[in-house]
This record gives sequence, C-alpha cells and structure tokens, in this order.
Amino acid sequence: MSISCNKKEIPEIPQENSPVFNVVGTIDGKKIKLHAGENNAFMLPKIEKLNSVDQFTGQLTDGNSSVYIRFFDSNIDIPSLSGNFIEHSNYEIGEQYGFGLPPLLTITPENFTNSELIENIEWEVEGILQNSSALTFYEPGKYNVCAKLNFHTGESASSCNSIIVGYHSNGDVQLNFDLVQNEKIYANINIQEDEISSIEWFIDNEFRSDDIYFSTTDIPNKFTLKAKVQLTNGKVDEREVFINKQAIDYSLEDFVVLGEKPSLKWDSKVILTVELNGITYQSINNPASGSNFTVHDISEYKTNSDGSKVKLLKGTLDTPFLNTTTGGIVNGAFEIEIGVAH
Repeated sequence: MSISCNKKEIPEIPQENSPVFNVVGTIDGKKIKLHAGENNAFMLPKIEKLNSVDQFTGQLTDGNSSVYIRFFDSNIDIPSLSGNFIEHSNYEIGEQYGFGLPPLLTITPENFTNSELIENIEWEVEGILQNSSALTFYEPGKYNVCAKLNFHTGESASSCNSIIVGYHSNGDVQLNFDLVQNEKIYANINIQEDEISSIEWFIDNEFRSDDIYFSTTDIPNKFTLKAKVQLTNGKVDEREVFINKQAIDYSLEDFVVLGEKPSLKWDSKVILTVELNGITYQSINNPASGSNFTVHDISEYKTNSDGSKVKLLKGTLDTPFLNTTTGGIVNGAFEIEIGVAH
C-alpha cells in the first residue's frame, strides 16, 4: 500500500569548481562516474515522506545516469527524536518491500477475539476505503486506520487508530478494558506503572480522567474509549476502542496489536537506486555479505535560508543490486560523496 505524500523542496546546491559531490564505481561490470558541476551533473537533496515518515534523501545526476540515496527515519513514535538524522559509521541496507513481496502486516477478522460474530470489516486507510475484510500493508510507514466491524446481528462497532508498520516500537502499548455487570468499566494500559509518564482518558472525545487506571460507572450504552499515553522514554501514543455496554461481545478491541508481521525494521537503514544506460538497479540487503554503507566522514555542508540543512556523507559501498529489468542480481561497488537533506 502506498499513500501519496508531500515533498519538501530544498534549493539546489551551487556547483563547485572542485566537485564536493562525487560517485565513482562500477555496477554490473559497468563504470559510473558522477561529479557535481561536470557534464551537467548536479546534486539535489530533499526531505521526502514515505507513508507519513521522513526520508532523508539525495540524488546526484547528470540527466542520464544517477545515484539516489535515501535514509529512513527512526524512533518515529518519540516526537523529540523523530525527524532527526542519526549519524552512524555504518548504515545497513534496507530490505526490499512492496507489492509482490511478503506483506509487512496483515489483520484479518480471525485475529479478533469475537471473530465468530463478525460478518465483515470495513477498513479505511488515510480516509480511503479498502476492498477487503483483511487489511494488508506492503510498505513501512505510519498509517491512520479506521475499522468498522459489522456483526451477523446487524450491530456494528467502529474505532480509529494510528498503526506503525516496519519501524521499531519504543513501548508495546495496548489498551485493555473490562465491563462489570454492564455498569462499571475498568481500563488500563499494559505497561509497568513506572514506565508511564502520563495518561489522559476520554469517552466519546470528552476528557474524563488522568489516572493511571481508569474506572467509572458514568458511561453511555455505546461509546469510544480513548487513552492518550506518554511513556517516560518519550514515546507518545493514542489508542481507541469501542465498547457496547449492553452487549460486550459486540465491542471492538485495540486492533493495533493484532495481526501477523515480520520482525523487519527500517529505522536508520539506507536504500540506493542507481540508473545507468536506461537500467534501474535497486540495492539489496544481504547480511551474509555485510550489506552496509560504510561512512568515513559526516559533516554539515550548508544551511539554507529556509532553515533546512544538508549533510555531506563520504563513504564506500559494496553490495548486491537487483536489476529491475531482468530480475538478475549484480554487484555494485562505489566511492560516495553525497549530500543528504535533513
């Protein structure tokens, strides 16, 4: 699944008499040389978004050949850290993803505890109605998701949550609730109390409490319960459930924790795309051969008038690439001096 995104344009960096940005190497046995300011080659750094998550990118191109590098954000559930380029001496090559490859998350009706009562599920992702009761993601990102459970009896239950796919979680938040004799609700977040900095509880978007544990008898027959949570490590999360007081089995649990997903993470990983002679090559993660972009030096190159910045990264790369035309695997080895927006 790919959600459209906005790009933040950064002014082109002036060409230098002595090129600052250079890529020299070979791919598939063919040589590639790009020097900013020579043969119409120029450097274009941008901050881009993939499914609402920042990517720090740079492209060195002469119009015919190009090397495009992008680094994925990390700690995207911690507002004070997300959006910050993190400097490392090695960046692991990110795995491939997308349609035709194994999904990164799938949630089906069978994953719900009341699955035998469910007729179908209407999913919306970023306001777009999906065409299946099974929700599937193929790309890493942060998605706004709404679920409407339609039950065999004609009852329904709806709630909306944010789902992070393919990135590290800084705390496994889950909203649990229980209803006693259809009169009193108990709710909590399944995190140790000393890990919680603050919680705000809302019923139908009306603030009710900031206690760690929530309980009340003042509830309507059907309602949404939301918890806004901040952990001591800085993680911020919101969780919403739907509760049917008169028929608790027709409620909607915290669906963010449901489903099947691999352990793959893209935090601070890097992907390179090389175009040469009309062929596009995509970097491949191969742990057996040490798929990394090894960085020898990182420095601040320029601050633009709008406050955006560009880092100059110098390093080497020797890793397999996928020839996207033939599907063949080839090797690529480069000396890289490239600008990345952040």
